[in-house]
Amino acid sequence: MKKERGLKTNENRGVFIDNIQGWFYKRSMFWTAITFIALSAIIILQLSFTFLTGINPNIRLLIYPILVPLLLLFIFSIFWRNTITAFLSLAGALCLFVGMYYAYVSQYLHQTISSSASQASNVGMHLPPLDVVSTFYFFMGLFSAFLCIGIAFKPSFFRARGAVVGLPHPVWSIEHELESKHTGSSTRVDSLIHIQSLLSFGERHLISNYKYIQVMIGGKIYFISLDEWVPQGSTYVIRDKQSGSLIGIPKVSDGFNIW
Repeated sequence: MKKERGLKTNENRGVFIDNIQGWFYKRSMFWTAITFIALSAIIILQLSFTFLTGINPNIRLLIYPILVPLLLLFIFSIFWRNTITAFLSLAGALCLFVGMYYAYVSQYLHQTISSSASQASNVGMHLPPLDVVSTFYFFMGLFSAFLCIGIAFKPSFFRARGAVVGLPHPVWSIEHELESKHTGSSTRVDSLIHIQSLLSFGERHLISNYKYIQVMIGGKIYFISLDEWVPQGSTYVIRDKQSGSLIGIPKVSDGFNIW
């Protein structure tokens, strides 16, 4: 009973993540524009307040209501692509927040408390320069943000040389296969069955964890989604020789799809 509940939870989780990514993916161009606009606005904001801080040191405390919405907008526009970009966007946003606002506020509060206790001269000697600390966090945040964007939009740049790009086998599509047979010399089409009818009862509870599984159709290996139809007499599901488990690509390998 507990195992069935766990499988049901994983299935619901996978469907929920798929729905989130599907909704964002339909508006991919819009969220891409939001990502670059938000990051550009953050950089312009930092440059503007760096200049204005020389005129009025306390003006940095007014950045909060502008900075936080921009950081949240940046995270929201890119987190859905995969787990790595979600982590980097959060890490970059936190570093930018510390470098652009929190470091100044904490220094201001510390100086206020120290001055009230008449210890500002002693404590101040042990504190690093505020500009150095804030600049360090700001550039760390920018590095994480740019790395996040690079992984999201140009993942091939970060792959090792010689690494396999794409899937090692083609993806089966019954529509494409029927069109090929219709336009080719052979007009014979086998009777079709749903791929899930070739799986055991236990495997049908596990397929929610897979984006594709491996099958052999007509002597050739394919990846196939779990909603496809296949020829009845020439399709075989490929399983691991030792464990007998399905072979395929996990749907939720790292928390979010990366394909």
